[in-house]
Amino acid sequence: METLHFVVVVLSFVLLSSVLDQMISRVSLPLVQIGIGLLMAVFISGPLEFSLDPELFLVLFIAPLLYDESRNVSKRLLYRHFSAVLNLAIGLVICSCLAVGFFLNYLEPSIPLTAAFALGAALGPTDAVAVGALSGTVKLNSRQSTLLAGEALINDASGIVSFQFAVAAAVTGAFSLTNAAGAFAVSFLGGLSLGVLLGIVSLLILKAVRGIGLESTVFHVTFELLSPFVFFIIAEELHVSGILAVVAGGLLVTLLPQRTSAFAARVRLVSGSVWEVVAFILNGIVFIMLGTQIPGVFNSTWRENSNPLSLIGLVFAITSLSVVLRFVWVLLFDWRYYLRLQRRDKSSIEFTEVFAGGKVSTLKLIQNSLVTTLAGPKGAVTLSIAFTLPLVTAGGKEFPARGELIFIASGVILLTLLMANFLTPLLTPAPEIPDDTELHQARARVKKQVIKILREEFAPRSPLAVTVVCTRLTRQINEDLDSSHSHNLFREIRIDTIRHQMRLLDEIADSGQADKAVVVAMRKVLRRSLLLSGSQSTAHHPGKSLRGVGQFLRNRLGDWFKKMRLRSGSVPVVENPNGMRAMRLRMEEEAIKYLRARQSTTDDLERQVASYLLEDHQEIVKVLKNDSRSYRNDLQAKVDDLEEESLRLQLGCIQDLREDGTLSDDLADALRQEVYLLQMNYADTGH
Repeated sequence: METLHFVVVVLSFVLLSSVLDQMISRVSLPLVQIGIGLLMAVFISGPLEFSLDPELFLVLFIAPLLYDESRNVSKRLLYRHFSAVLNLAIGLVICSCLAVGFFLNYLEPSIPLTAAFALGAALGPTDAVAVGALSGTVKLNSRQSTLLAGEALINDASGIVSFQFAVAAAVTGAFSLTNAAGAFAVSFLGGLSLGVLLGIVSLLILKAVRGIGLESTVFHVTFELLSPFVFFIIAEELHVSGILAVVAGGLLVTLLPQRTSAFAARVRLVSGSVWEVVAFILNGIVFIMLGTQIPGVFNSTWRENSNPLSLIGLVFAITSLSVVLRFVWVLLFDWRYYLRLQRRDKSSIEFTEVFAGGKVSTLKLIQNSLVTTLAGPKGAVTLSIAFTLPLVTAGGKEFPARGELIFIASGVILLTLLMANFLTPLLTPAPEIPDDTELHQARARVKKQVIKILREEFAPRSPLAVTVVCTRLTRQINEDLDSSHSHNLFREIRIDTIRHQMRLLDEIADSGQADKAVVVAMRKVLRRSLLLSGSQSTAHHPGKSLRGVGQFLRNRLGDWFKKMRLRSGSVPVVENPNGMRAMRLRMEEEAIKYLRARQSTTDDLERQVASYLLEDHQEIVKVLKNDSRSYRNDLQAKVDDLEEESLRLQLGCIQDLREDGTLSDDLADALRQEVYLLQMNYADTGH
């Protein structure tokens, strides 16, 4: 029961941290959660006495968080900056291990060199959770975001492997550089290779289950949640890096082409929301548990050490060395990168940010390097590695300076988190929260690209269908580029027009003036149009993660009720295409009549919107009348296929604009959720 009490209390404080995060806007969420953990350790006892198992900590918390991070990384930017990521994740970790080891041994000779190397390796990894939390408080450019995210994914493995070799040398008193290098290569490359293999196997399992018709959204999301644990355990059993296996498996899922069916859209939407909640809970638990461990470490070490104030000096000295070393490393590689960029691409945004008058702006270059340096704090991985220090050596003696090493690691974690929280925002502006105008403009930009692709690739084969779809997209673009009030009025009048058409269709059905199959098919068209007309208002506001989850659940309930209304009876097959065409023409003429009546209003904006929508319906009528010979019974099917294809194209354009830096992550996520909902609506209407 004590463990259950601990879990319930920690989860309660994780929930509390989400509220405090909104109230204490200048302090990042990880620091808020560490503070809560400190207070728990100081003021609460009894059921909260809980020992931290570092190995279990890695597999339960770090593995799934890294898997989620690897699924969300930009594959194009990661490929573009891959060499720089490896430099930070491997080269800097090894260099930091050696530098910290020699420096600590020089300052405190009582700490053996091998034990000092172990601390240096533990301080190598940056914290992906802290980096992710920091991205919401500072504005990072695309290179900085990619470097920090990619580095945090890979340097955990290099730090852990380096730490294990240093500890082995400290425990046994023997060390072979050749053996260490070989073992490092096996662990590193083996973890990557095994992760790729396991990722392929997992995709094949999903494909096989899907092939026999047993896959569901619940199965897929549960399979995703289970994958990082299975990857980690299998890799550790085979004595390769479990962390790298998890990262490689997650990256494989990201890099391989994604399915674009309505079911895939539903899975991605549900999966994204579930991972959002899971990641928030795991992040909170990680930092609260980190906070609960720090007081015990400080108290025991402070009492046992003969000169405790010297430990404080060592914390500041090691922190200073780590930050300076990282800054110099980043500055040198940034300088090389921008010089190459000068020769290769002078028109890029990155070039114009750093170069002034054709020369490198030294101040801007230093500022960018400082941001990358401070935005990579140490965190829970460092502490969990430090806690794996053995209690005794191979000879049965106490492991040298174990308490002091854990004390220094905890102090460095706190200082780097504080610097990341309070110094980094001084060097770079806070990210602007996208407003509705930005969302409308981004949506319009994506749809313009889709129109261009449709006209270039599909117009020669289906000119009429392309005209209908592009006309609808063009109308939506113009609405998005108008003011927020105008945008809402567009949606309101369009929905009123569709409902007016549906009332006429009901009258026709009651009077028996049209074929029943034609009426049912036309009702499907109008109901789908009604769903799509209101879909854009369901997107959650970017930047509000937990609010987005609640909004998603509300949207799904609404979609479910709409879906139940649409699934009323079987749908007869339309055997008279001319009758369907005539019904479509009659509906468009009724819409024109209704909009002309709306033009008589005294409201200038309403009259303007009605006139604009009127032009759209008149254009469709012209197309239907002038192209009567080319109207075939598969025209509506072609239009439906093109509309579904336009949604797939929108997802591709959103990803391209995000990776080019044109769209922020928040805007891209908001637009993707809109498209997913549209794809689901298509499935719900029986398309």
